[in-house]
Formats: sequence, C-alpha cells, structure tokens
Amino acid sequence: MNHRIAMLTTLHPHDDIRIYHKESKALARAGWRVEIYNPRMEAAGEYGIRFRRLILPSTRTIRLLRGRSIAYRALFESRADLFMLHDPELLPLLKPLRLAGRRTIYDAHEDLPAQLLEKDWIPIKMRPAAARFGEEQLRRWLPYADGVVAATPSIAARLGERAVLVRNRVTEADFQLFETALVRYRVIPRAVCYAGALTEQRGLTRMVRCCHRAGAILLLAGSFESEGLRRQVQRMEEYRCVRYFGRLDREGVASLYAQANAGLMLLDDTAAYRESEPIKSFEYLCAGLPVIASDFPHWRALLPEEGVRFVPQEDEPSVTAAIADAIAGKSREKLAQRRELYYERYGFSPDARRLIELCERLERS
Repeated sequence: MNHRIAMLTTLHPHDDIRIYHKESKALARAGWRVEIYNPRMEAAGEYGIRFRRLILPSTRTIRLLRGRSIAYRALFESRADLFMLHDPELLPLLKPLRLAGRRTIYDAHEDLPAQLLEKDWIPIKMRPAAARFGEEQLRRWLPYADGVVAATPSIAARLGERAVLVRNRVTEADFQLFETALVRYRVIPRAVCYAGALTEQRGLTRMVRCCHRAGAILLLAGSFESEGLRRQVQRMEEYRCVRYFGRLDREGVASLYAQANAGLMLLDDTAAYRESEPIKSFEYLCAGLPVIASDFPHWRALLPEEGVRFVPQEDEPSVTAAIADAIAGKSREKLAQRRELYYERYGFSPDARRLIELCERLERS
C-alpha cells in the first residue's frame, strides 16, 4: 500500500470547499498523497495535492452519457489504493471498480432523492419519478462501495449503518482567516452579506428585495446558477443595493464576513433544505457574525439561539425587519466574544478524524 487516494468529481470545481479544502487537506496532512480528478484544473495544490483534469463534454446530456467512461479510464491510470467518488452520476462506477479489485468510498454531499424533487431543470410532473430513480440508484450501487460518507445525520440515516458522518464544518485554517480579517477590515455601515450558490431556491431575489427595503447594502459573492438568472437579478430596480464580488477564494470570503453586520441564510422551505446543515451558518458564527436564517426546526435545534434570528423566509416584511435590526444594533460586537466557543462546537476536527480513520481502515483491509 502506498497511502494514496484519488478523489473523483465530474461536477464540482477543483477547489470545492468540501472535497479540497476539508477532506483532501485533512488527508494530506495525515500523510496521504491526494489526487483530485476534476473537470477544470491540472495543477498542484497545497500539501502536495495534485489536480488531474478530466476533459468532459460541455452539455449535461452528453456528459451523463460519456462522463463516466472518461472518468473510469482516468482512474485506472492512477496508482491510488483508494478512490472516493463525489457525484451521484458516478454511482455506477462502484461496481466495475469493485470487480477490478479497487477500494472505493462514496461521499454523499446531499440527500439525492430530496434533491431531485427540487431540481428546476426537471419538469415538475417528472420530479417524483426522478426522486424514486435516485433512491433506486442508491440501493442498487451502494452495496459495491467499501465505505460510505455522509454530510449530515439525515443523509447518514438514509444510507444506513455503514455511513460515516463527515459534516461540513469550519476548518482551523478558515477560523484563522476569519480572525486575521477581523483585524484587517472594518465593518461597512448598514452592510449584510451572503456568500454561496446564487439561486432562487437559496433566496437570491428575496435577499435583494429585503435588503433594499431595509436600507441595507448586500455584499454578495458566488456564482449565478445561470446567465439568465444573473441578467434577471441585475435588471431588478432593488439591485442597486448590491455590491457583487463574483466567486471569492477563502481569504476573500473571510474579508467579506469581516465587513458585514450580519450573514443571510434565507433558503426556501424544501425537503432538501429543511434537514440541511449549510456550512455558511457555522462560518458566519465563527467569524463573529449574527445570522438571519429561515425558520426550520432542524436549524433551531442545531444553531445557537443567541447568534441566530430565525424568520419565516417567505414573510418578506419579517425578513426586512430582521435585516433593519441587524444593521442598527450592536449584536455583532457581542457575538465576536463567542467566536472560539462556536469553533469548538462547529469545528471540522472530529469529522476529519472520522474520515482519516475510515480511509486507513479500508487501506488495511
């Protein structure tokens, strides 16, 4: 055995927060040689991590038809002991890899059936059938995986007793970036922030409207789901309250948080989001930011009452009032004193240990 692991994704960017910044770096620091097969980058990263680019078709349909075979051929060029697959469309690769004597882990980032119920690109009438198909794919292919990793307890419960919980939590490196940024940057009066995927289901136009009504500046970062959505939002009259920064690296995200009075997390009430555990909620708290969040029971149980204001996300007057209170008050100063407590509660270290233990056990078996 050579203590080598290959990560495989045909969907995520090479520097995906979960794949690269959390899992790969944790394994590399533990002595593993890590390769990340991805659709965008051929280069070297931190801790000796290597990015290996997969040349994939650009359209979704052709990628689904040919992407697996391209990924499969690439993996057989690797000298890795262990292969970690990160996308649902790669599930069928588990069987041929098992038959070829390769050790595999499937990493469930999201609840696949619940996710398929909400996909905009799937016609509404077809979504229940798509969700059933996703459930069937998990039942069919997961038995061929040597290990299973789940991002939340609810996903782990769906995947069965073999699933190892590796949650999206705050790394020590990010906590240090937040600390440095708090010293380097000043809070912008009336500013609140959001950094993440820019989609309607994640409350994009709602955030723009409510920030404008509250007299707030919205510091916005991330990639728009589509060019059409970008044009639609930027044509909104209320968009003049937005300062858009594009997709930021980790230092950029830390600087964004340091300049805001609160962080927004106003996701739609969907099956996938109700039981989700968005990393930005923990990042906001560890950066000393009050959070304005959708009022989901799971989030109320997970997040500290003193740091979060829960609002019915579709009640825009309530959202607007919460934003207006955040930019007028001094709750940010109070929360800054709890940053280390939140890091102890929401740090990634326990999850990193579980991942490393799983990989080492599978390498030995």
